[in-house]
Amino acid sequence: MMTGYLLLVLGMVVGMNCAPATANKAVSYPPTYKGPVIGILTQKTNGQFQRYGHSYLAASYVKFLEMAVIPVIDSMSPDQMNRTLHSINGMLIPGGAQIFPNSKFYEASKYIYDWTVNSNKNGSYFPLWGTCLGFEAILYAEANANVTTDIRFRCSAHMPNNLTIQEGAQDSRMLSNLDSKLYQAVQTEQLVYNAHSFCIGAEQIESPDGPLHNNFNLLAVNWDANGKQYIALVEHKKIPIYASQFHPEKNAFEWTTYKSIPHTKNAILFMQYLANFFVGEARQSKNQFSESVEFYKRSINNYNPVYTAIALNSSLESCYFFHDRRDDLLLNTTD
Repeated sequence: MMTGYLLLVLGMVVGMNCAPATANKAVSYPPTYKGPVIGILTQKTNGQFQRYGHSYLAASYVKFLEMAVIPVIDSMSPDQMNRTLHSINGMLIPGGAQIFPNSKFYEASKYIYDWTVNSNKNGSYFPLWGTCLGFEAILYAEANANVTTDIRFRCSAHMPNNLTIQEGAQDSRMLSNLDSKLYQAVQTEQLVYNAHSFCIGAEQIESPDGPLHNNFNLLAVNWDANGKQYIALVEHKKIPIYASQFHPEKNAFEWTTYKSIPHTKNAILFMQYLANFFVGEARQSKNQFSESVEFYKRSINNYNPVYTAIALNSSLESCYFFHDRRDDLLLNTTD
């Protein structure tokens, strides 16, 4: 009995020592974070997703980067977006389902694209990656497209694919360090997953009159379910801007049984290669938050993802949700 009593008291003491700080005690933030911080653009919720917040991002993109991440709300003002981009080391524009050009998501994507181009031209290294809808947003912005000059066409491409890598792509910034065996595997095995309803034809880059010809290199193409060819992978000729029509993040982090997402060893290795490449690009950026509190309050680690595969029967396994007007998302740095 005495032993049990002592263990109980000891447990109470340990529990007291491990208790969190009281609510009225000021939070002590670590020094300014010095590693690469990458922003991921959120997008407006629709349907059942609306019950959880105004905007969201799929957790698979956060896991894909495995790096310090902050959510970048698509409804930010230009001033807020400008300050954010000056503080982080790279941006990822994700896939989703938003309207071009009449949506906050595209307006934010266009701002980010133009800002990235200008920043790099002015000597400040800043990489940008677009996936699926983000891929379309980047090329749409480069083409200065609108409703009547949309460079996309309707396609049927919800399927796994191999990539048809184009001549010269082995010397690109993105693919030049890809292991030779994996380089072959991505062309002969179905290592990438596509989940899009719009495509962009290779002629938009290959034709001298194409709106993407001057600034983008075509690295790989794919074919949709009806045999139509489309662009699968690109990089900007001079600026660290990269985009994939396929979803590399799904290979390891989306395990829905409703989709035929590749989960083979090579599929995951290729995903990891692309993620490591982009994070390596972000390491070259010298941007930094001016105050440590701003990074720590905006870090994705402040938020708990919702297990949307169960809660909403969604094909996205888990998602982060945000309320657009929360002060800590809009650059308020006060305790």
